[in-house]
Amino acid sequence: MKHPRLDFARDRFQVLDGLWDFEFDDSNEGLASKWYEDHAFENRINVPYVPQCRKSMVEDASYHPIMWYATSFETPFDNAYIVFGAVDFKCSVFVNGMHVGDHEGGYLPFSLHMAPFLNGIGCMNRLVVRVEDRNDESQLRGKQYWRDLPDRCWYIPSSGIWQSVYLEERPGTYIENILCTPDIDSSMVHVRAVFNVRFSGSIGFSVSKDGAEVVFASICSSGREVSVCVPIPVGDEVDETNYWSPENPVLFRLDATIFGDGPCDHVSTYFGMRKIDVIDGRVFLNNKPYFQRLVLDQGYFPQGLLTGTESEFEHDIRLIKDLGFNGVRMHQKIENPLFLHLADKLGLLVWDEVPSGYSFDSFERKQLYETMQGLIERDFNHPCVVCWVPLNESWGVRKICASKEVQSFAVSLYHMVKALDPTRLVSTNDGWEQVESDICAVHDYAKDAAVLLGRWNGESVPLACPERKTYANGFEYENKPVFITEFGGVALKNLCGADSEPISEPDGDAGKACTTVEGWGYEGVESNVEGLLSRVGGLVSAVLSLPRVNGYCYTQFTDVFQEINGLMDIERRPKAAISSLNNIFSVH
Repeated sequence: MKHPRLDFARDRFQVLDGLWDFEFDDSNEGLASKWYEDHAFENRINVPYVPQCRKSMVEDASYHPIMWYATSFETPFDNAYIVFGAVDFKCSVFVNGMHVGDHEGGYLPFSLHMAPFLNGIGCMNRLVVRVEDRNDESQLRGKQYWRDLPDRCWYIPSSGIWQSVYLEERPGTYIENILCTPDIDSSMVHVRAVFNVRFSGSIGFSVSKDGAEVVFASICSSGREVSVCVPIPVGDEVDETNYWSPENPVLFRLDATIFGDGPCDHVSTYFGMRKIDVIDGRVFLNNKPYFQRLVLDQGYFPQGLLTGTESEFEHDIRLIKDLGFNGVRMHQKIENPLFLHLADKLGLLVWDEVPSGYSFDSFERKQLYETMQGLIERDFNHPCVVCWVPLNESWGVRKICASKEVQSFAVSLYHMVKALDPTRLVSTNDGWEQVESDICAVHDYAKDAAVLLGRWNGESVPLACPERKTYANGFEYENKPVFITEFGGVALKNLCGADSEPISEPDGDAGKACTTVEGWGYEGVESNVEGLLSRVGGLVSAVLSLPRVNGYCYTQFTDVFQEINGLMDIERRPKAAISSLNNIFSVH
């Protein structure tokens, strides 16, 4: 079985996914009744799928704020840690009736030291997890609606364990993180290793490509982290074949090994030699102008909701590229690292976005700071990630247009991101009412090309839409690269019914155009494929004709339940021939 984190993997691990015992706890009696000891749970659930989805085998979308999970496993190795890929929202972990630890936050991984609570090697253990996920607007929710019924572009929530759970062996001193910063201009990669404790000893770094070692470097440590610069060949001196891009996704593996008196730690990760920057209002990739053709991807799957499989991720990435796009804006979802790994491997740009809360209070602000920092630390090594998006359309910061307090908070997010990662772009409040940012990101759902061109009227930065200001009060355009990061949203009525099948191959065209059901969309709903292609083609041509535009993000890749703006339905059935859509979106 593959390691769930191919961007940060140890040799010895054990995945705990599969059927677990499960029970809702609507009356909140579990803690008082000590369900973490020997409670007989009533149901079963397929981890890592949330109980609201079909693949979980529970398929109950009604409101249950508290739920319990339990499973048994043999102790596989001496110094075991348990790692949860993501649990939404708040959880407590128990082993053999003892409390191991807690975690809060629904989108990022966390680990707990299990060894002190486990029975001996080969002996059975009982793992119990209590999860609490309430309809709280202060939580970072993204598209998970906090009311009873889905509405507009908000959907049913996803509660509980929704990414893989696994054990891994770590020694007493271990590598907590590895951060690789490529520098193509000096043909170096800057490697920073962070330890869990102060470490006196040496650490070695081996860089390889296609299984062959390129270079080895070692350095002595006397603290919590060490840094070293490792030379990387550019490849062909004319074509720079070792640079990563969507057209040439070259990856280098990095193995880090601690050497000391006790047991050694070994972690493997990888990086790409890639540079993204801004010069005079234009975005450059690897020192060349690069036009980004993105599609909005919300990462929902018909049977798994927010949880996708490796084959589903790969199918989506290949399909997105076949449609003519070179990137995605992952919208209101921190995606599984496996998706990012496949985007690295297959060549797809990714904008990494933090899900929004909807109540500007101290709890929401704390979550945004912590989640933004954790996201950067988790995804730092992925060359596919070229932009961080802390806020979207003023969600959760509704007073940002005029409030100095809210503006200062948003600006502080921008500077925190730049301090943690100065190498990538930041779109601070994507869409409108922008503050300090690396780009000017405008959302414009004009119905057709004539409306869009009339609104921009030859200007490089118009009003984002008739109701919103492009910039918050006190901020103005300063020669930043312009992106239209949401537009289109052309909806299409149901044409083919339930007997239509998803396409079986990513590079094949569907026999007929499909979508699911009539529902909500922007600026009306088209009744036929010709109308869809005409509006979409006209909008894209109009965007391409605008001055200063460095890229766009079309809304959206697939339908998501009642929102039928997708180029595909939620089953990934195309609404028009893929070749016809490629003719529109491959142009730049």
